[in-house]
Amino acid sequence: MINRNIKCVLALLLLILGGSALARAENAHGVSRPNFLWLVSEDNAKHFLQLYNDAGAPMPNIEKLAAQGLVFDNAYSNSAVCSVARSTLATGVYAPKIGTQFHRAAQKVVLKKGIQTINEMLKQAGYYTSNNAKKDYNFSEPQGHWDDSSLSATWKNRDPDQPFFHMQTWQDTHEHVLHFAADEIPSAATTATPPLGQPATLFPVYPDIPAFQYTHAYYLQQHQILDNKIGQTLDALRADGLLEDTFIFYFGDHGGALPASKGTIYDRGLNIPLVVRIPKNYQHLLHSDFSAPNNVRVKGVVSFIDFAPTLLELAGLEKPPQQDGESFLSNTMSLAELNSRDTTFSYADRFDEKMDFNRAIRVGRYKYIRSYFPYYPHALFNDYRERQVAAKQWKALYRAGKTNEIQSAFFRPRAPERLYDIAADPHETINLASKAQYQNLLTSLRDQLNDTLKGMPDLSFIPESVLVNNKVTTTQEAEQARKKHIAKLLDIANLQYQNYSDSKTYLTQYINSQDALSRYWALIVLSSFAEKAAAFLPLVKQIAAQDPNNLVRARAIEFLAILGEQNTASQLIALLQKTTSDLEKLEILNIATYLHDVHGLLFDIQDSELTTAGQIDKNLVDYWFSSRQAHLSSQNTLIQHQ
Repeated sequence: MINRNIKCVLALLLLILGGSALARAENAHGVSRPNFLWLVSEDNAKHFLQLYNDAGAPMPNIEKLAAQGLVFDNAYSNSAVCSVARSTLATGVYAPKIGTQFHRAAQKVVLKKGIQTINEMLKQAGYYTSNNAKKDYNFSEPQGHWDDSSLSATWKNRDPDQPFFHMQTWQDTHEHVLHFAADEIPSAATTATPPLGQPATLFPVYPDIPAFQYTHAYYLQQHQILDNKIGQTLDALRADGLLEDTFIFYFGDHGGALPASKGTIYDRGLNIPLVVRIPKNYQHLLHSDFSAPNNVRVKGVVSFIDFAPTLLELAGLEKPPQQDGESFLSNTMSLAELNSRDTTFSYADRFDEKMDFNRAIRVGRYKYIRSYFPYYPHALFNDYRERQVAAKQWKALYRAGKTNEIQSAFFRPRAPERLYDIAADPHETINLASKAQYQNLLTSLRDQLNDTLKGMPDLSFIPESVLVNNKVTTTQEAEQARKKHIAKLLDIANLQYQNYSDSKTYLTQYINSQDALSRYWALIVLSSFAEKAAAFLPLVKQIAAQDPNNLVRARAIEFLAILGEQNTASQLIALLQKTTSDLEKLEILNIATYLHDVHGLLFDIQDSELTTAGQIDKNLVDYWFSSRQAHLSSQNTLIQHQ
């Protein structure tokens, strides 16, 4: 193999000379660089494929790929929603580190110097790069980002013998295909979609009702439609004589589309199928353990953050220091070493108009989840999510008191920190965080997550409106100051899982701080403690009436409403009138939605109070604001009526 020093020289020459001639040059094995083909299905957890689950959909074309390659049992998207996942996949950088963690981006992030996408780096090395056709990034694309990104994009348009990187995405398993009407569900739902007519064993978080059975069966059929389309692409590759020169990656862009999956930080929203077919002409690029791959099951943990470094490794290029992941395929990576990888980091923030803030770290069989708005239920109203009949009927059953404890959890507040044994409890229903025998493990994972967030640092501790309005400066001095500030905000937020009596003195200090964001986070912690923190009521009333920062006032009003104070709805509406920021309005509306859904407050919001400032795409923000407006005046809450 070419050693790493020679690789660096080659990479530099490719950049200087445009790369195409050198890229076509023969390497030490007498063949050119490998091609890369990414086959991507949307909204697709591994649980729905027969390759992973006997009750899943048969996908013969994917299974044929597996027969000549690797099947990853523990592959993860770092985020459970498209734009954030794809931004991570493209850059190889954790989204909260660079501000690409919000779905959809209010303002596209300009990638700072040194951060390039994988297709840019391959393009500079002489590859032809094409994408058919979804992009959905939360960053601004550089000019000429792809050689071709369109519905007609294909590897066929490259120069003769030029290596290629082609990405192909299908929407057949996307959430929107499940937006059928209730009258489309047959009364005998379990026999409605042959040949998948046997009743499914649903995830335990779901009620076993016809709407879920039909939705599940319909979703499995969509997988078969998808597989046929993938087969057509593979036939075209084979017809061009390129099959044995091309590394083929099949994967989902994040987890499944059934309710309570997409957008959540649970494995059903993150654990993707991943199959990698290894071409015969490039088996030498991998360790001898993979010399004759045949349905090799990989137990090691890999995630989207690792995909870009892997392609660079296989292409003979160096990983830039800005990338956070590590290659999982190389000539030095044995199967045993790959299987020893056991850690992944995940994030879930704003999901369309619904704001949330969750982080998770998994090490081995244990997963630690931290929710920074723990009093918000996962089921906080989100218009697009409630277009599924199954989601609506599940909510109705919960309101009627007809769901069990596991099925009800989605509609209730969460603990600030949760610990799950994924091996014993794959659906993450039993929180071990309070059990005495797990305290050492809890502390270890908590510390590991906190170190990760402070080290990045995680930009989500700064409200999105502040990030957009103030811009994220990249001078070394500014970055160090921001890192120190975020570490302080994280420490304030972490008072949520301390005893209130131990936190009270610190909260008094922070709620009187000159720093608006310290006050902001102290108020969120007070809302987490709710009635325990009633002693702060007089001070919080002053903040709600007088604080110069709109979001601090909004969080103060939120706390007052939780404690049952009157006129909080009118106070929030007055703040909507006051602010000219679309993102501030979105956060205030999210607080109003929580108070409506969980505490039953009604909001009579006029159109004049929702005028937009042009900060977000007008069609998008008009949709978000109008759906919130209609919901907040309705009786569609999460309050149970038993």
